Amino acid sequence: MSAVGFTPHSKDNELQKLRAYYCLKDVVRGIESTQAALDLMNVGMAKAHLNAAKWHSEQAKKAITVVGQAKATKTD
Repeated sequence: MSAVGFTPHSKDNELQKLRAYYCLKDVVRGIESTQAALDLMNVGMAKAHLNAAKWHSEQAKKAITVVGQAKATKTD
């Protein structure tokens, strides 16, 4: 594996990609739960789901940033 130009995939980078993916799935699930709560006119539960979706979107942003930084350092 010492070929010129060979760079093995970083397991940490792959892990961060998976974390970002699952965080985004959680955001979608939170939004869907919010819609269901609003259909039932349960505003308190809808607010809780939106807060959870916001937290998951922040986690996804962090994971995506790490992936982007790792990709940028590979190209440098």
